[in-house]
Amino acid sequence: MLAKLLTESFWLTAIAMFFGSMLLEFFWTRTVAAVSGNNAKLAALNSGMYMFLGAVTTVGYVSDPYMIIPMVLGAGCGTYIAMVLKKK
Repeated sequence: MLAKLLTESFWLTAIAMFFGSMLLEFFWTRTVAAVSGNNAKLAALNSGMYMFLGAVTTVGYVSDPYMIIPMVLGAGCGTYIAMVLKKK
């Protein structure tokens, strides 16, 4: 396991998973806001992005269960950012 953590590809994948799940949660939060505001076009756009990012990140953590950790951290950040931007 330690040898795996020291590889560059592990960390690049972890960073990609972090930002991918951050965007995933951002679009999910924006989708919910658009649906509650009856904005069909924005909801559809955000939903499409959500599904795409969901598929990509699923492939990432199925191939390496350790990628769940950066996904969880990214998801929290994505929801927080979406909520902060919504308040403005």
